[in-house]
Amino acid sequence: INPVDERSDPLGHATYIAGVAREIDEEIALPARPQQKIVALLNDDSNPVGRVHLGVVHLFELESMEAQAREDALSDLQFKSTEELQGPLYDLLESWSRFCVDALNKF
Repeated sequence: INPVDERSDPLGHATYIAGVAREIDEEIALPARPQQKIVALLNDDSNPVGRVHLGVVHLFELESMEAQAREDALSDLQFKSTEELQGPLYDLLESWSRFCVDALNKF
């Protein structure tokens, strides 16, 4: 959350969502604002980074699969099916991503 994200809601939900929207807009160009919902909190104490971070998992529903990377680190941006993510790619994912793939069918 950055100062530009601050909203005047007492619980901070609008501020949080504004921060998420800004982060998505900085990294990915989408043709329309996606529908989203928070589906989980993620905690991973198996590694040093996970021990000091808490993840909030969002499920986004896109109107189309048109997306363009706005950051070099995402230059090979691709959509993958659940089956592809559960296949050979699975072992290449970081732990947080593996937790999310494991839970995909629950959402």
